[in-house]
Amino acid sequence: MAAQTTAAEMAAQATAAEEAATPQTDGGANYAAERQAAKHKFQQGDYEDAIKIWTGCLAHGCDAATLQANLAEAFLRVGRPTEAEKACDAALAVADAPEATTKKALLRRARARLCRRDFEGCIADAKRVGKAAASILRRAEKRIPTLLVPRDAPTLRAAVSDASCALVL
Repeated sequence: MAAQTTAAEMAAQATAAEEAATPQTDGGANYAAERQAAKHKFQQGDYEDAIKIWTGCLAHGCDAATLQANLAEAFLRVGRPTEAEKACDAALAVADAPEATTKKALLRRARARLCRRDFEGCIADAKRVGKAAASILRRAEKRIPTLLVPRDAPTLRAAVSDASCALVL
């Protein structure tokens, strides 16, 4: 019985190898299927696989801004804000990107910058997006470090060296 199972497995592997070796005649259908698979993986919470598939889709050269914006969201979901910011930068660098994609990329870059504690950059991006980023803007503005200096401190240097000066995050 084990020999029959092994033979069946070998036949299945050979068939899969032949299908992989066969060139795709319709690259557009393959690309669309890959994007759909990545979307499904993302919706299922399998963000790492979605990242791999979307990264592969970038080789097709289609919808680069949308793919980069999607990658940014996936990177944010797995806790990689630096890579998310880079993906947003790449999406924003595409000259003919749709306005909706540009807004998504700015919003996601604002979230990535908030995660990285780059509050000024976060606020700048959130202001460019407008009302859609109001909650991110409020969170970033609350977290900007503020130096509380006593009024009677002779200089800022003296205040910083004094224990009565505090940095509020």
